[in-house]
Amino acid sequence: MLVYLGVALSCLVHLVIAADSSAGYVNPANNNGKQITQSKEPLNVIISGQSDSYALSTEGFESYYRAIGFDVGSCGGESSNDTQKANLGDGKGYVNQTGIARWGNGCIESLTGGNHFRYWVQNGTKAASNALFLAASVEYPIKQDHMIVPDGYDLGRDWLLGNATQGTKTDQETGNQFQTSYVKNDTSLLKGISASSLNHDIGTDGKVAVVLVKVTQKGNSSSNTQDANSGQDAVTSTLPIVYSIAIAALVALVSLA
Repeated sequence: MLVYLGVALSCLVHLVIAADSSAGYVNPANNNGKQITQSKEPLNVIISGQSDSYALSTEGFESYYRAIGFDVGSCGGESSNDTQKANLGDGKGYVNQTGIARWGNGCIESLTGGNHFRYWVQNGTKAASNALFLAASVEYPIKQDHMIVPDGYDLGRDWLLGNATQGTKTDQETGNQFQTSYVKNDTSLLKGISASSLNHDIGTDGKVAVVLVKVTQKGNSSSNTQDANSGQDAVTSTLPIVYSIAIAALVALVSLA
C-alpha cells in the first residue's frame, strides 16, 4: 500500500510541475526557490519558455533587448558587488545573474541612472522551462550608489514592457524583428512579499508580468535555431498520461485499503 501511495504522490507532484512548465515557466517556490533575488529585488518579469527558441538563446535575447531599447549593462566590466544571485527552483540553487541590460547606452545609463534589468534562465534539471526571469527596476545615478527610486521596481517593469509591447521592434545590428505580447500578470509568485522584504524597503504591487516573444523576421546576420515550442509541446502532450497514472495509483490504493 505504501508503494502505491508513493507512486500516486510522485505522479501528482510531477503533474503539478509539468502543468506549470506547459505555461512557460515553473514557480520557483515549487522547488525551494524564490521570486526575489538574494539581494531582495523582485523578479517581476518572466519571458515565457513558450517564446521562440531564438529569442530565448544567448544571441537572440541580446538581439531582443537591443530591439526594445536596451544595451549590454556591464560597462567596462562589473565588480562582484554589482552581481546578484537568484534561485529559480530549477535545481541549480543560487546562481549569478546571466547578464544585465541598461536602457539606451549602457555606460551612460550606469552613470546617469534609469531603467535596467538583470536576468536568469530557468533551465536546471528540476525545472527546464527555459524561461527568462528578469529583475527590472529604475535606479538613481552612480553617484547615488544606484539606489532604487521610489516605486522603482514597478516602474522598471512597466517602462520595460510599455515599450516592448508597442508593435514590432527591430534590432538595428542584425535586422531581427520581434513582437512581445502579454500572457498574464501572475499575482501568486510574489504573494506575501512586503516592502520590508525587499531591498531599500520599496514595495511592489505584487504583479509579475508574463510575456511571450515571437521572432517575426530574422536578419541576415543571425544564426538559425529550432522553434521553441517543440519541447513545450512534448511536456503538454504528456499531461493526460501522467494524470491517468496518478488516478490509477490512487484507485489501486483505495481498493487495497
